[in-house]
Amino acid sequence: MIRIGFSSTRWKRTIMTQWQVTLEFSGPLQRAMQTRELTVTGTGPCTLASILAALLVAQPRAAQALAVPADSVATTLPPGLLVLRNRVLLPLKPETSVTPGERLTLMPMISGG
Repeated sequence: MIRIGFSSTRWKRTIMTQWQVTLEFSGPLQRAMQTRELTVTGTGPCTLASILAALLVAQPRAAQALAVPADSVATTLPPGLLVLRNRVLLPLKPETSVTPGERLTLMPMISGG
């Protein structure tokens, strides 16, 4: 591979995709996080797994609020978590793709009678 006109560091930054996603928290998750929203950033593919991993790095207390071990979100997402984009429910799969710059709402499933 020939790299003309790029320093090594600049070339690596160009190849690696950087993303930013704003997360809005709702209900008990908002109380546990002690904030209504948080912006997380990362590099590589922008998927639900990478977004939740970035959230757990930025806010370690999120692991307890989501009832998930921090190292498991790459393969298993928290059960009972609803993820909405523009009021539309996203499939809760680690590989679900998200466009950088989007706003997502994270809401724990609510049950009762």
